[in-house]
Amino acid sequence: MSKQIFALLVGINQYPDGVSNLYGCVQDVLNMQDLLTSVYKVPSAHIVTLTDAEANRENFIQTFRTHFKQAKQGDTIFFHYSGHGSRENSPEEFWSYVPEKKNETLVLADSRAAGGLDLADKELAILLHELALQQADIVLNVDACHSGSITRSESDLLQQRKRQSEKDGADRSLGDYLEGQYQQMLDKEGEIYIPRTKHLTMSACSQFQSAYETKENKGAFSTALLASLERPDLSYAELFAQANIKIKQWAYNQNPVIYPAEGFNTFCSFLTHKELKKDFNPNVYFDAAQWKMEMGAIQGVPTDAKEPGAVEILTTEEEVIGQATIREVFTDSSVILPEKNVVLESDKVYKAKITHLPVSQMQVSLDGNRPKIDFFKSEFSQKDVRMLRVQEDIPFAQYQVNCTEESYLITEVETGQLIYGVAQGTTGKTSLSKNKEAFKELTQKAAIHQIVETLEFMARWYQLIRLQNYQAKTDPAKVRFKFERQGTDEDWIAFPLKHTFYLSPNEKAIKYRLAVYNDRPQTLYATMVELTESFQIKLIDQVTLAPNSNTLLTKASSWVFAYSGLQKGGEKTKTYLLIISTEQLNNPIVPNEKGIDVGKISTMRSAEIRALASRVGHRRYPDIRNDWFTHLMQIKMVSSQGVLPPGVDQSVQLKNTIISVSGHHLIQAKIALESIFRRERKELMYSLKKALQKSNWETVILLRREKEDKIKKKKEVELLEVLTLYDVEAIDKVDKDNPLSIRLNVVLDQDETLFALSFYGQAIHLLGETSNSQEILLTKLVPHPSRPNVCQICFAKGRKEDFELVVE
Repeated sequence: MSKQIFALLVGINQYPDGVSNLYGCVQDVLNMQDLLTSVYKVPSAHIVTLTDAEANRENFIQTFRTHFKQAKQGDTIFFHYSGHGSRENSPEEFWSYVPEKKNETLVLADSRAAGGLDLADKELAILLHELALQQADIVLNVDACHSGSITRSESDLLQQRKRQSEKDGADRSLGDYLEGQYQQMLDKEGEIYIPRTKHLTMSACSQFQSAYETKENKGAFSTALLASLERPDLSYAELFAQANIKIKQWAYNQNPVIYPAEGFNTFCSFLTHKELKKDFNPNVYFDAAQWKMEMGAIQGVPTDAKEPGAVEILTTEEEVIGQATIREVFTDSSVILPEKNVVLESDKVYKAKITHLPVSQMQVSLDGNRPKIDFFKSEFSQKDVRMLRVQEDIPFAQYQVNCTEESYLITEVETGQLIYGVAQGTTGKTSLSKNKEAFKELTQKAAIHQIVETLEFMARWYQLIRLQNYQAKTDPAKVRFKFERQGTDEDWIAFPLKHTFYLSPNEKAIKYRLAVYNDRPQTLYATMVELTESFQIKLIDQVTLAPNSNTLLTKASSWVFAYSGLQKGGEKTKTYLLIISTEQLNNPIVPNEKGIDVGKISTMRSAEIRALASRVGHRRYPDIRNDWFTHLMQIKMVSSQGVLPPGVDQSVQLKNTIISVSGHHLIQAKIALESIFRRERKELMYSLKKALQKSNWETVILLRREKEDKIKKKKEVELLEVLTLYDVEAIDKVDKDNPLSIRLNVVLDQDETLFALSFYGQAIHLLGETSNSQEILLTKLVPHPSRPNVCQICFAKGRKEDFELVVE
């Protein structure tokens, strides 16, 4: 069955006494209805309109539920609202989520009548959550004010008059919110949280601004959207960008906002949700006496380049007009300077094609069959790929492409882990090709395209891991991104951005939440992205940070360690990127929700081969303006391997490893094994490992484990190279007279020495050495600088005369 669109269109011109009437809201509804029926061929039975008195609170809630209940998986739910928007005081129970202590509301037809209530954003969140099980795509378009300044009149704009509809006082109790559902939640669970549902909201203005009407009595934002939909195949991102530019060019003092919640994909087509080829030619428009490009730091434009980037300026039909250079980079846009001979019209929108971008490239080495390598290099040279350097014999490359007769495979050099592969054999009918050799070449081209596209996803992921602004004017320390773990007495304890939790054998999970504290006297905006080990880029949330306040980003959740069946000694990592900006971001990060199916080798069908091989190209105002910075949070959970025995005559053999640790009569400690390399998190010890390799020394792998997923038929590799002693008591009692004995089942050549080392980013500490025995005596333990009861140890072997590092 084909996908269907269900629409609820609400427009309110007439309000009770005390609230100013509006003029263009009903017309907005009629215009939107005409668009849906004429362009998108939506049946009349799938469109419900509520205008003026029909849009009272009771009727609206009932209609919202009953009409949208018809939608099925894959259908589109579209809600449009034109009318007054407002703000009101919120109950104290919500303050941890909204430190401004305000609700944003829709003013329904009877909201301001005696005993009436606005529809609060917290109530709309519940209504949306009720639709979540239907798995339809939910889209909201709100042409209303989100602040106390509720002005939708062009004449008022010209006369600089504002209309107020903000409610004063905390006149709503928790029980007044949508049939008392939040009160019931509090009574049942002891806390409340605002439900989160995957959806997209396009709003006419920010929460501190007014939404205006045109001289023709139409909503300015609705008019801009409809004008942009002259091309009905636009993606949500492009549609919003075009409408936003029109608002700027029409000189309305409002900044529309796009909010993709829970990873909503804005790069599919408006309402029909077809997958579109991602357009990497950003818009160019004239604003504030300069030309701007809708591509900034979070889209990959470097902020610390020694030379400016360059672009070609194109017409919307992609005809080249001339050249320009990138002069200033903001969070999600850049200022460009066209060359003197380039003539542009300030009321038009153009496109930009990047011709030079001085970015740091991901290094990828090539290996394998000579003809296959040469063919790969030939195909790669014809692609416009700026983020990758691919060639043979790159020293210390993190990834390698193995080119064989049967397949192209991306592997991780450090672990040998297969990341992704494409087999050159096909499934399905291949008789479409009369020439087998031609089809074989087509197969190779398609496989290479898939490999390069995957490498680009990986490079973009790493670019976000490293994203930061070296010229930030705002002090990042004034905005604290916090990982909070619930303690034994149910209080919340904040931990550093980079932290490891060592779990006892009986611990299966930790309860945590994320929060951010804005210690500045100005409003800021936060965008939170999760970066997973399978190269997913998940846009989690975009929130407003009130001045001098704490904002919860997530509700309390359990991070379960044993969920994926990890064995004793395993690890799990969470990585979050928080982008803090002085303006709201409207050109979002391109998400990669699917990520990469790590360990999988794909075999493409004939139709996929033809499609891939034929593709061309890829895919309140703050005190400080146009500023941004980032916080990267990396939290790791590690399971315990046991406890250090209390006596020297006892030892503990770590299961499935080559190491055993003898007891010590003066210290107490717990034992864990850790990796020093993970895709999303490299420990400080990783720098030591690379330095050792340059001296022809190698670190000793204490445990190599392959975890097999029999369902997906793939393996994941885990290398544990660090012995960690944690919760150490009397760490300074280990000395020459009272050494700690460790035995390693490792073979040393006649001229080799085994070192035990600690490294925390500054000096290298030599803890012990041996050249004639498998036993190594540690004559000291060096604590971690920020965790005095933790000591991390790695073991390395090699020839002493080759060792070029300075140790203490």
